[in-house]
Amino acid sequence: MELLSLPSPARKLWHRTRGVLHRALSQMGRPQPRWHVGGGTILAQRWAHRESTDIDLTVPGGSRILELDKRFGGTLEADMYALGARDVLMGATLHRVVFDEGVVDIAELDSRPASGHRRVLIDDHEVAVKSTAQILRGKLERALKRESPARDLFDVAVAHHADPHALACAVNMLDAETIRGVGNHWKTNAYRLEQEAGTKLLRIAPEYEPERRRLVDRALERLHGAVYGRVTIRKDAGKVAVLTRTGARARNTIPISRDDPAGTLDAAGIAAFLDHAARGGAEAVLADVLAAFDAGPSSLVILDWNAGAPVIR
Repeated sequence: MELLSLPSPARKLWHRTRGVLHRALSQMGRPQPRWHVGGGTILAQRWAHRESTDIDLTVPGGSRILELDKRFGGTLEADMYALGARDVLMGATLHRVVFDEGVVDIAELDSRPASGHRRVLIDDHEVAVKSTAQILRGKLERALKRESPARDLFDVAVAHHADPHALACAVNMLDAETIRGVGNHWKTNAYRLEQEAGTKLLRIAPEYEPERRRLVDRALERLHGAVYGRVTIRKDAGKVAVLTRTGARARNTIPISRDDPAGTLDAAGIAAFLDHAARGGAEAVLADVLAAFDAGPSSLVILDWNAGAPVIR
């Protein structure tokens, strides 16, 4: 199993809290869940684009993090105060633990796409690390639920350079109205976000300074540039693949596994895209993909989607 080290200063916070966090898992429902680690700390580990002080942890829906509340016999609040936490906020599906050096967020939340995370060891503790697409999807959704911090916009802007395919996956799982909602939230909060960019985004990699200096404009440009302009599903020589092109001209080819075509479409965010973009949604397109696999070596176009144009199937 892969060994993973969190970047400093988040690594210090993990060392401080890992024992309590491990004990917290045993206080939740059965089967005992595993921590899913995501957020800016994992992106910082992959991209080295900024400093991250916080730790973002999730468990799947139904894990009942409410059981960690002292009203139900949980010890998380007392244990974290014993470690020196300044504040512990307990909610139904989100707990926030504030230390001088950073914040630990614990949320009950299903990852989307549902697949893509992988199991790793962080200092002898087995966890699941989220994919970049899963992390970015969560950051986009946060804009619709509560205020986006400047770091979310910066991560979206940097993703355009560091992992454009993951950004496209995250963005295109959302329908057009939702994408507009994210952008409108950012524009409405532009003054606050620009101020935060100057005071709270620390140790920025020099090549990404232009993204920080024009944070809202760049994040909006990257958000809308990641929207698909064309999606084609083709069969050639017995193999089926999804070909995508974004408005920013990023192209990607995603081979569809014959053994698990539904899993391939889900992990790439294509299933969610098809549910709001194609007639009959992902289920109908999947049926066409399965039929194409069974039709022998012939070449054919299974789906040809253009923004603003009818779907050809």
